Amino acid sequence: MSIPRSPIKPIEIDIKAAARKAVEDITNFLAIWYPTDPITQTRAALEIAGRWLSRIDGFHDADDFSNLVRDFLLYIQSGGERSRISDQIGHYFGGFMPTYGAACIFMDMVADRRPWSEVQAFMHTLSYGGARRYIETYDWKGSQKKADAEVKAWVDILKEQARTLDTAMADSPVLLAQANPKPAPVYDVPPANDPVMPKPRPPLRVVPPVSGPGVGGAAAEAAERAAGRGVLLRLLAVVPEILVVIIVFWPTSTASDDTMDAYYKAHPDKLPIPEDKAEPSAESNTTNNECKAQIEDNQKNGATCEIDGYWLMERVLNYKRLVDPPKGKGLDGLFEKLTPFGEPNPMPEMVVKPKPGKLIFLPPASTPPQPTYDFTAGAEQRAAANTYPKFVVFEAKHISKTIDENDGKGITQEAKNRLGRTCDGKQMGEKWTDRRIPQALERQYGKDLKTRTDKEEDIKQYRFARWIFVCLPGPVGNAQITRLYVLIDVIGSGMDLESTPPKPRQSKPSAPPNNGY
Repeated sequence: MSIPRSPIKPIEIDIKAAARKAVEDITNFLAIWYPTDPITQTRAALEIAGRWLSRIDGFHDADDFSNLVRDFLLYIQSGGERSRISDQIGHYFGGFMPTYGAACIFMDMVADRRPWSEVQAFMHTLSYGGARRYIETYDWKGSQKKADAEVKAWVDILKEQARTLDTAMADSPVLLAQANPKPAPVYDVPPANDPVMPKPRPPLRVVPPVSGPGVGGAAAEAAERAAGRGVLLRLLAVVPEILVVIIVFWPTSTASDDTMDAYYKAHPDKLPIPEDKAEPSAESNTTNNECKAQIEDNQKNGATCEIDGYWLMERVLNYKRLVDPPKGKGLDGLFEKLTPFGEPNPMPEMVVKPKPGKLIFLPPASTPPQPTYDFTAGAEQRAAANTYPKFVVFEAKHISKTIDENDGKGITQEAKNRLGRTCDGKQMGEKWTDRRIPQALERQYGKDLKTRTDKEEDIKQYRFARWIFVCLPGPVGNAQITRLYVLIDVIGSGMDLESTPPKPRQSKPSAPPNNGY
């Protein structure tokens, strides 16, 4: 009997190319706090990459070093926050997985609730013969100590180079801005009395006047960065030494599930890998089993998707929520843009929270800020400004199956398929939306008639955009993109929601006539 094999393989790339990419990522990371000149002069990025690689290269020749470095830097930037990335690093540094690519794939499988048969098949590709016994009897506490020690070693290397950069910046030659000396003469041909060409002066660090640059703009940003020596060291100081409590693994897709919380309490030393379902009998109709499983998964994760969408709208795109989520049927969200209306520009593509993922807008040509969202420009007879829509009606949909991020048409169609058909048209259609905005405001503000009326007038004046927010699983094996967050503009995508016939109302049976008898 042959052992079933998983089609998923650990990530393996050329270690030289991985090292070059790692140096580039470390340089970009250090450039957040330091100018590029001292980074280049001290060769800090090369030193960090070389020492990090030397800690794993001896026993992990084919490891995906560049992805490991990028994820570790993301973990540092988050201040040591718990995430799937931190769990992947912990399982790798603790010795549970032989390569970092394998750790990424394993975490994806557990978070997606893959059954034991698939997990075992994957483990067999890594030469773990007794895969299930290995997982259930693994020394998690010993693994945690190894992970803690390795993370501390990597952080210490980063701290050492941060101190070197601080010293290099503090000890560099200083030139007062008020007393610039005359530059040394430069000759095309050396004169007879000066046969030696003057050598160029080393670059000097200019100290600005006490008044400093004006507030705002690139000058202020550069001054803030130049004066921020020690900021990176302060960030590293708050990163906890303990990377992850491995025995209490928290998969992203089931973080708020009461059933999983009960599982952790009952089985604190085991990963939550579900048992395989019993095979259906030959007579059973299994045609729609896959769709049924997806529907159940979408319903279970719908609330989590809404919360993720609220987080992104409020924290990333700087919107204010006007109404709380409805307990019954109604709008998932109604948002108002806070000033400045043209920022963030451009819209962020990668996000660390609420889960590491990629933020996509469909269609890409409509990605805000755009003049097309300045709905009042024509009425006010002025040029349209690059802006976000002032008001946004928001509907969240969770899709469990994986769709390629470049397949915008496929994502849009899947989102449309999940919009419900109601008695007043399709969800997010014009009639459906127009009717529910005043209902949502009335439910939110209650007896505060003035606030409710003023907000309704503002929405009528500035109009609104309709955005569908979609949560999708990220590509398998990519630790940096565990989720795809997609915002779809209903108008910009050309989504036809108006031609769908309304769902007929179910009329209640009328009572028999009362003739007074």
